Amino acid sequence: MDQKLIETCKLFFLPASVLFTALGIAATEGLKTGVSAIAFVISAAWVFRIFVWKGLRWEDRYAGLAISGIFLVASGVSLLVHGKPWLG
Repeated sequence: MDQKLIETCKLFFLPASVLFTALGIAATEGLKTGVSAIAFVISAAWVFRIFVWKGLRWEDRYAGLAISGIFLVASGVSLLVHGKPWLG
């Protein structure tokens, strides 16, 4: 796997993981919604960065997109689950 891709994934993986930990200890729906929104934006930036990366082998690109996509989907679901009761 491309070493620069590994380092980039580490760069995004750490804040995304910390935000999911914060989501677990958040006390209110508003706070959970906010943490989920931040995690969604970070995950979307991660997906975008890998998607537009020039010169990656297809294996590395798909592996990176799969890893970042898992965080994007999880944070999106969390945003919907916590945002709906908070807004409504």
